[in-house]
Amino acid sequence: MKFRLLSFNVQNRRTERTAHLRSRMAEIADLILAQKPDAVCLQEVLPEAYPYLLERIAPKDAVFYPREDGTHTGEGVPIMLLGDCFSVFHSDRFWLSPTPDEPSIGWKARCHRLAGVLGLHPNQDPETRVWLINLHLDHKSRESRARSLELLEQRLETYDRNPDDHILLCGDFNMRPRNPLFQELLSGPPGFKDASRKEGKPDRSQTFHGWSPLRLGRGRLDYCFHTPELHCQEYHVIPAAIDGRRLSDHNLILTEFESTRSAG
Repeated sequence: MKFRLLSFNVQNRRTERTAHLRSRMAEIADLILAQKPDAVCLQEVLPEAYPYLLERIAPKDAVFYPREDGTHTGEGVPIMLLGDCFSVFHSDRFWLSPTPDEPSIGWKARCHRLAGVLGLHPNQDPETRVWLINLHLDHKSRESRARSLELLEQRLETYDRNPDDHILLCGDFNMRPRNPLFQELLSGPPGFKDASRKEGKPDRSQTFHGWSPLRLGRGRLDYCFHTPELHCQEYHVIPAAIDGRRLSDHNLILTEFESTRSAG
């Protein structure tokens, strides 16, 4: 089983005019399609931007929950499936708060935070199951980031998972590799690996560049983590730009995985 996964924070520009938003989402969709992914996880997608992405990308399946109320308001973390690589057997979303099943803010977070989950069967290997999780951690509260990762671990335990299921976790984590939370994520269950370390050494390419002329705050904030029996064959950070024009303050992460487990 092989597949390509793309993760990208498209940036919520609160004052963006409708015409510019439509044009930028079209260019973002074209950039995504050029990478030929099988699955796409996006962050900071507004409800008014989502239809433009859907129209252009035309995924086989997709889920999207705005974080303010779960239906109409606030940016979200959609997951899109392209082509015929996967079929969905489970869907979930939960808020990163003490009350995860209702729209809520917790742990001193600046705003609502949300995670989206799809349980997938690879169509060429229906006995295999992949849990794909897309999230965006809080940018201000360390407590929120820490407790959100604890909640994620707890939520995974509530799913009807087999011991040999694959798990993929990607998104904007708003923390750098030297952050103790990053190390805790790698050292705890279920044994996540950092996809950027496909050959033992991390790819230190910047995933966040910001808009300041001084590039303040730039570095690695976006990641893809995977359980050990998914082998990361390719990892690339792709500039979010067309003809030199930036489309977001983040870059794209493109990964290609192959299961090291024999089918059957």
